Amino acid sequence: MAIAIIWILFSIGAAICASNKNRSVFIWFILGVFLGPFALIFVILLSPVPVVSAGPGRFDFLGHFFNPPRPPAIERHYCPECGWHLSNNVPMRNRTILNWCPRCKKEIL
Repeated sequence: MAIAIIWILFSIGAAICASNKNRSVFIWFILGVFLGPFALIFVILLSPVPVVSAGPGRFDFLGHFFNPPRPPAIERHYCPECGWHLSNNVPMRNRTILNWCPRCKKEIL
């Protein structure tokens, strides 16, 4: 019984050390349950993970940070005179599908 309590304390210690080194607390707690003092020694010897800068992204189930690719930005064109939103198939310069604003009838260069 005392050995089981000591073993759990080693796993909690490994989880706390992992948290201080920016590593996955859950993974190191589970490793501490299975490996006991060896997991604690191993996590103490590991170097800390660099802190990820703030920004879009998330952590996967192993605690690794990843930044999913963003969809390409949609180009939006507006009439310079009235500010009317022109559809994406109406080019702004040097393409002659439509070279005037349908709202104010001004020529778009």
